[in-house]
Amino acid sequence: MEKIEEAKKASDSVGSLSLTEYENYYVNGVLMNDIAVSQPNHSEERFNYASAMSESEIQTFFQNKNSILKDPVQIWRKDSNGNVYNTGKTIVPSKAIATAATTYVMNPKVVIATLQKESSLVSAAPGSVSYSSRRFYYAMGYGATDGGDINGTSGFDIQIDRGTKLLKDLWWQAPVNQPSRFDGINYNKTVTSNGVTYKNYIWTKNWGTWALFKYTPHALDINLLPTIGGGNYLFYQIFKGYWGTDWS
Repeated sequence: MEKIEEAKKASDSVGSLSLTEYENYYVNGVLMNDIAVSQPNHSEERFNYASAMSESEIQTFFQNKNSILKDPVQIWRKDSNGNVYNTGKTIVPSKAIATAATTYVMNPKVVIATLQKESSLVSAAPGSVSYSSRRFYYAMGYGATDGGDINGTSGFDIQIDRGTKLLKDLWWQAPVNQPSRFDGINYNKTVTSNGVTYKNYIWTKNWGTWALFKYTPHALDINLLPTIGGGNYLFYQIFKGYWGTDWS
């Protein structure tokens, strides 16, 4: 890929980075700087590994989890006035995720883990969540920003398609030279809880991790402290729980 070739050409300049300023960032023992890494020197390819799961494998995964996503989902949207309405359309989650992953060349495992992080729908049993709920029409958190919801981004179909595309777009936007300092995380607050300080910046080690922090600029949810959860720490825990370190 062009970006990977660009990184190879830039490898000689990596030494010019102030590596002495690099800091490990731990949350409950998890090194957050490279949560998108599966194998050394292969994180970028695996983050984009669209063949990690086929449509049938995604469907089997949902069935084995007895997830509400194993069945067709009604598409509801929220209009500019805040009214939620039924579009009269349905979508098959496994097909939508596989299609988006193939279209944008993204790892469907990343999409599924993000979906669970944002809405907990993978672990939701059939019938336990209304299709008209926010958990569905903002299933991947796409357009549901810390500053408010963006019009035109609601609907399970839009969430899967645009959310997957955004993850890939952010990967392309990541600084070629890594490690790279990412500022403004955790609501741009540095907080201390139980003797541990969580800073408002992190040094990402690869493009995939940078993309995950750009998508969700939180190492953890500081509003939950002293309970540790949320943010990209939650993404890591979900991914590890589903697939361990297998990104392919």
